Amino acid sequence: MSDPLCDNPLNLVLEDPYYPKGEMAPVPRECSRGIIINDKGEIALHHVHRNDKYGDSIYYELPGGGAENEETPFEALQREIDEEMGYSIKEICYLGEVLDAYNLSKRYNHHSFFLARISGETRKHFVSAGDFLIKETPFFDRHDALELLRNQHEGGFEGLVKQRELPFLELAVEILDKHPEIIGL
Repeated sequence: MSDPLCDNPLNLVLEDPYYPKGEMAPVPRECSRGIIINDKGEIALHHVHRNDKYGDSIYYELPGGGAENEETPFEALQREIDEEMGYSIKEICYLGEVLDAYNLSKRYNHHSFFLARISGETRKHFVSAGDFLIKETPFFDRHDALELLRNQHEGGFEGLVKQRELPFLELAVEILDKHPEIIGL
């Protein structure tokens, strides 16, 4: 599908307001995240539990993760969805990007965001330590998913996730509301 649906991609730069800043790695980590819809137009959110240097937290985030080798941003997202959710996906459109800081990890992440739909089943097969923090990945009505992220805690790691992902989820819900035919493709 062409990008006229997503003709105003976001381009954000975010700082970490929650943790003390130190010397950061000079090269950002490349990542991809997706607003993944099923055939009902529901949106997948990872329900994550973590207890690490960022603290003990339970929150929701969009599926995705770091790129490997020479993957394009969408190839990285396809691999991550395969590993974390057990699905193949098809791109609907590119939503934009964000460069954000993670002060405790001493790095910047460059995230590319996509709106995509499930196109088939594979087999969930967690491969990274971060994958094992995912307790479940339920699908939510798009407005319920938006409210979950809007109501997520403002501080700590949850706050970093919220500031990174909420603008893209808002954009995706706006697109889906304006173009319900996307759900039936």
